Amino acid sequence: MRLVLLLSNIMNLKSRQVDYNQAFPQAPLDDPVFMRMPQGWFVAPDGKLHQHPDLKYHDTMHYIIKLRKNLYGCKQAARNWFKYLSAGLLSHGFTPSKLDPCPFLRHDCIMVIYMDDCLIFAKEDFTIDALLSALSQTYKLEDQGTVNDYLGIRISKDSTSKTISMIQTGLIDSILDDLNLLSSYKTNDTPALGILHPDPNGAPRQESWNFRSVIGKLNFLAQQT
Repeated sequence: MRLVLLLSNIMNLKSRQVDYNQAFPQAPLDDPVFMRMPQGWFVAPDGKLHQHPDLKYHDTMHYIIKLRKNLYGCKQAARNWFKYLSAGLLSHGFTPSKLDPCPFLRHDCIMVIYMDDCLIFAKEDFTIDALLSALSQTYKLEDQGTVNDYLGIRISKDSTSKTISMIQTGLIDSILDDLNLLSSYKTNDTPALGILHPDPNGAPRQESWNFRSVIGKLNFLAQQT
């Protein structure tokens, strides 16, 4: 993504950010998948699903339904969606990159995909408009305008120097807030020079936070920017 953004700035390409609404359920389901009836739904005598908010899970647990569409939570959901979107892009003249399956290339534009979030770059806006109009015949999507924020990253472009900058202050603030450090914390100009070991004689930690969540956010921050 960094390379595509840099090239788009150097070549002064137009950009557009697109989000596919409820992407996974848009894709067909290749394998037979069955699930118990969700709470609040029931099968009427006419054989159709109906909703009743007062129904409890034990009232419907003896019903099993077969999914007709891809659904969040299915193991193959992400792959099914990618296959479905890829097939549509291929039909519109795109070719996936040989180095990475997520960038799709066409003679007049470039599309970068991350799940259901896409970036499109082209020399002219009307090229992007025509592409979105064609894709909207098959997919439910939302045009979110020029690329400024993507996957939690603030993207700033300098057309004069042909450079881009990428920052994640929102994610950093979120991590500090999770650790209860947003209001008061100490800073250092340089990272720690050695390994930080536990202090068995120190005071017990008073704050409560989700260790795995914070580590995941820190890892995403380190890998992205």
